[in-house]
Amino acid sequence: MADNLNRVAKNKKYETGFFRLNLDKHPRNSEKYMVSGVPSVLIIENNHEIKRIMGVVPEKNMEIIYSRVLRERQTALQSETR
Repeated sequence: MADNLNRVAKNKKYETGFFRLNLDKHPRNSEKYMVSGVPSVLIIENNHEIKRIMGVVPEKNMEIIYSRVLRERQTALQSETR
């Protein structure tokens, strides 16, 4: 899963940071983000979770999900400015 995320993160069309948390070393993060199972991917914007993906996801599917989230956020932002 980490390799899939690393490849998605290296894609230059995404202006995003990807961070990996070791919940064994930092158990408070498990509580903070309400993660009960790994792997879990959280897409967070302005300290608000906008998408949660549970389990192993193939790289191509991760790109599709992430692109969809970006489009939805862009549409929402455009609607707010109208």
